[in-house]
Amino acid sequence: MTRKLAKYYILLVLCLCKFSIIGAQKIEAQLKFSNTKIDLGEDFAIALEVFNSKQGISPLFPQISGFEKGNLSQSSETSIINGVKSSKLQFVQHYKSVTAGKFQLKGAFVTIANQKIEISTLTLTVKKPFGYDDANFLSLTTNKNKCFEGEGVHLELIFWYDISETGAIQFSNNSGQQLQDFKDALKSLPLVIDNMPNQTLRNKKIGSKEFQGVRLLNIIVTPNNSGKIILPNARIGLDKFFKSKGQSKLIEKIYKTSSQELNVQSIPSINNQKLISGSYQVSYNLNKNKCSTGNEIIMTVKVTGEGNLPYLDGPLKLQNDSLLIMEKSQKLNLELESGVIKGEKVFIYSIVPQIPGFYNLSDYFEYQFFDYKQRKETSFSPKGIIEIEGKSLYSDVKKMSSSKDNESNQMFPDVSELNLMAGILTPLKTPKKIILWTNILLCLLIILVLASIGRGFYLKHKKNINE
Repeated sequence: MTRKLAKYYILLVLCLCKFSIIGAQKIEAQLKFSNTKIDLGEDFAIALEVFNSKQGISPLFPQISGFEKGNLSQSSETSIINGVKSSKLQFVQHYKSVTAGKFQLKGAFVTIANQKIEISTLTLTVKKPFGYDDANFLSLTTNKNKCFEGEGVHLELIFWYDISETGAIQFSNNSGQQLQDFKDALKSLPLVIDNMPNQTLRNKKIGSKEFQGVRLLNIIVTPNNSGKIILPNARIGLDKFFKSKGQSKLIEKIYKTSSQELNVQSIPSINNQKLISGSYQVSYNLNKNKCSTGNEIIMTVKVTGEGNLPYLDGPLKLQNDSLLIMEKSQKLNLELESGVIKGEKVFIYSIVPQIPGFYNLSDYFEYQFFDYKQRKETSFSPKGIIEIEGKSLYSDVKKMSSSKDNESNQMFPDVSELNLMAGILTPLKTPKKIILWTNILLCLLIILVLASIGRGFYLKHKKNINE
């Protein structure tokens, strides 16, 4: 029995070894390369051919210095010769040359199914075609590199070209996707992005050359976190004809921007909420400051200055049943001046008083800002008082008294009445005499109970003695 078990065990081990050997078999593959001598801007391709592979494979091609990795294409081919079936998978990885020079490829190169396919040393030569060097350039500029949280920064992406060049410039078919990639990279940063209208660019002279600009992006970025923000590099392609080997070629030339960064400083917080950042002036206006309960008062709040006006909320800070306040509308007017958002934002409020009295508007409306120009906190509140006459619109609340003392103190609705209006019930207070007599009666009751218990013990004890 033991020998049979030993045989089965050996057979099982051999089977497992066989399967592991089969699973570890190397994939039959080879690499092919396109022309290794190309012009700057042209494509270079690597083809991987895999033979008789029965498993779904996905090769990993490397990044190559001086080249940008492009699309990966795939094709398959199956043939039967003399009854023998064979198959071939082909993967082609495309690269675009972006830097002139010589580049060496060697060693482990392509990874496929945990196997590395190595190559001997291969040299790629990339040269500039005649007339490739030009004065054109792509610029990414900001109007400041230091700012506070919530402070808008003007960002422009402009392609500048030498107007002395003959022929109109033509952006490549890839330029739309290249610009979208840059926008997506910006959106991944802690920034709020607002598009601004394009404005006509003036020619500018650099050295002895005159340049015309094409604005590709005109935005305001507003950081919402402090710290250092590294802006992504932008790139754009231009289709140009170059002479190479006696022939004219249309080649996409890639232009890139230099690195940019923003240093963002934090702003103070009040009650764990960050202040609004901006340099503003605030004005308030009432269509009337005296009316009866139930009538509407229109209040206009105008905020002017520079800052992140599109995201500025209204100044309403308190809402209760004494004054029903509702924001009716907003109006925003903006303009870009020297890279700074300036303009005004107007809020219209409807105020319908419900209880007569005197109301100080500063208790209901207030702005608290961090002025990044003066580097300090500022606040704005209306200084007006509205006087409300007539009867209360709540049947369970008596009309508030209008004594001279309350008038001089700019009286507000009584707290107990506001509690009733809000549905808050205060418990009735019990008179002190009732509490006193209740305690006396409770003490007498306890004494009677104790006396009755004591008398019972006494009679029982006396009976035991008599017996």
